[in-house]
Amino acid sequence: MDKKDSSSNAIWWIKNPKAVKDKKSKGLRKSSLGSAFCLDMADLLRNISLQGYNKLLSPNLTLGQRIIWLLLHMATTISLVVVLSLTWEQFVAQSFVTNLKDPLYPVENVPFPAVSICTNNRISRQAIIRYAEELRLNSPVSRPVEYYLERLRFFREFYVHVGAVVDTDDFVTFQTFLDVFGTWNNETFFDTRRIMKQLTPSCKDFVLKCSLANVEIPCFSREAFQESLTMYGPCCTFNMENKLLYSPEPRSDHRPLLPSG
Repeated sequence: MDKKDSSSNAIWWIKNPKAVKDKKSKGLRKSSLGSAFCLDMADLLRNISLQGYNKLLSPNLTLGQRIIWLLLHMATTISLVVVLSLTWEQFVAQSFVTNLKDPLYPVENVPFPAVSICTNNRISRQAIIRYAEELRLNSPVSRPVEYYLERLRFFREFYVHVGAVVDTDDFVTFQTFLDVFGTWNNETFFDTRRIMKQLTPSCKDFVLKCSLANVEIPCFSREAFQESLTMYGPCCTFNMENKLLYSPEPRSDHRPLLPSG
């Protein structure tokens, strides 16, 4: 009876006995997890292969010696973090450069490459009008210039496929006309390459001034720009014959002579 009374009397001042019980079980669980973590860390420090960490739990050392080892490890960790931070900041602040220079073969001996400049307008309007007038004069049938200008639009397919619907009969008829009246005296068939070069804007229209090592030079010569045929059609190519030489005098900065224009 006394036990029942004590147990029954003990409930009235506890608002939620079940919650108290759960709280105690959680506390035991947390303490068990914490103790397990501490035991695992102690086992790690005793068996780790890094030098000095087993000294922190060595029974042969006094408390003062263990504190000295702890301070030493803390100083090592802080120094490592500082060095890595400074290294990262320096890496971010400076650009990463890979130097492939061969000391046995200086960069001054590397030939300057050929550089091609091509216009976006692959066909000149003035040139196409002149060529249409030439075809009109060669034709035995009197037709306006606009007739030939309309058919010369086929030449756009040499550079860009515009996707336009082309009348095959009209295309074949115009090709037959070019094979007869669009050829020169020494040509058996219509020379497409010659016409492409004729209709392309001249290099003199957009290359106006050239300088080499801050010295003005003629823009069009064997040592400068020449017209050449590239995968984009006729273009202006600098140093096409690989005749660009570097300055024979020694230069402190070892920079090659570069064109500008």
